[in-house]
Amino acid sequence: MGGAAGPKTAENIAEFCDGWMPLGELYDFEGGMSKIKEACKAVGRNPSNLVVSMFLAKPSIEKVEGLPAKGCSRAIFYLPAKSADVVLPTLDGYTKIM
Repeated sequence: MGGAAGPKTAENIAEFCDGWMPLGELYDFEGGMSKIKEACKAVGRNPSNLVVSMFLAKPSIEKVEGLPAKGCSRAIFYLPAKSADVVLPTLDGYTKIM
């Protein structure tokens, strides 16, 4: 499930989903993770079994390196719908981060 993790969304993630995909830094990631962990505990689920993928992650080494400690296992970067002369250099820059 994607989006902000308010109380109801956190409950739904804990009960029905295999993971969470927050939208970059648009929402309170740490607060959302806290709500999801609480909701998981309330239904007897181990929150570490969820796969967390940061959609629209900031493409910087500092940001990506900090994600695993926050419970996030995957970073998904933005890729513009442009021509190869724009997309390929963008991908080259992303490979340096990964």
